[in-house]
Amino acid sequence: MATNELTSVDSPSWLNKWSMPFWWIILAPIVTVPLSAILFSGLAGYLEPPEVGLPDRTANMFIGANAYSEVVPTLIAFTLPGLLNLAPIIWTLSAKPRVRMAGVVAGLLGLVRLGMPLAVLMLGFDRLTNASGTSYFDFVTEGLVVFWGEPHDVIWFFGAVAWLGSLLVWGSFATISYVYEELTGNTDHGKEGV
Repeated sequence: MATNELTSVDSPSWLNKWSMPFWWIILAPIVTVPLSAILFSGLAGYLEPPEVGLPDRTANMFIGANAYSEVVPTLIAFTLPGLLNLAPIIWTLSAKPRVRMAGVVAGLLGLVRLGMPLAVLMLGFDRLTNASGTSYFDFVTEGLVVFWGEPHDVIWFFGAVAWLGSLLVWGSFATISYVYEELTGNTDHGKEGV
């Protein structure tokens, strides 16, 4: 292996295909979404106001009852599965420039998707601290106006927007890199496959 090559010709074929980091980013939610739901139920879950010593809001037809979830376990539950979104960085080890760049772009998309649950939770929900010093997120769990109430609904909405953005970036990357390779005469896209 030459010193300027990070992977050899004998490396796995999936490591030399520019589309693979994008496939990873597109398919990762099949694992991360259910895993975050399972972790949220197991680590944090919803607690009733009397259980945590925090105020109860009067529910009505439009704004439902509130429930609380401890901050740290909730952040872990929604962030830990997102570490899978960083896997496209592996493709930066490829010998092929187009594949390395795809690994960088998909890795950056993964970094955005990793940080999104943190941003949504920390910026979108009130945090209250009870008398014993434990902090909780305040969630609305019932009623007609619930869209911004339950954490998984909001996180998954923004996740869907990020997923669609990933498709757009993938298409843009494919087009721009193809045109660039055609203009520079450095074309190996026919050999590496998609």
